[in-house]
Amino acid sequence: MDKKLELELVKKYPNLFRDYGGDMKKTCMVWGFCHGNGWYNIIDNIGSRLSELNLEDKVIAIQVKEKFGGLRFYYGVDTTDIDNSEYKKIEKIITEAEKESYKTCEVCGAKGEQRGKAWIRTLCDKCNKNS
Repeated sequence: MDKKLELELVKKYPNLFRDYGGDMKKTCMVWGFCHGNGWYNIIDNIGSRLSELNLEDKVIAIQVKEKFGGLRFYYGVDTTDIDNSEYKKIEKIITEAEKESYKTCEVCGAKGEQRGKAWIRTLCDKCNKNS
């Protein structure tokens, strides 16, 4: 993802992405968001939904990337300050976002589908032709 878009997300959700650019011995967020710009809205939606439920402070992004054509949003939670119902809400938000990525072009955000054999990506028709 473009650095400018990454920084927008970090600014909007500073607690969720508090390890962004951190020490590589402690977090994979040292590499930022390892996917295309098309999934910006999906990531933004994760942050927004967690914030609405007052859960953003309890979740920390560990790694955000593309794998096998889908979003992988690895995270940790503070288990001393969370109950089971809150954990299930967090899990649901992340799972729904990851599912959405399989229908969303990673490049532009339009409706997409999985394509490719050796390297699988989720792309729309236009971006698939240009790749």
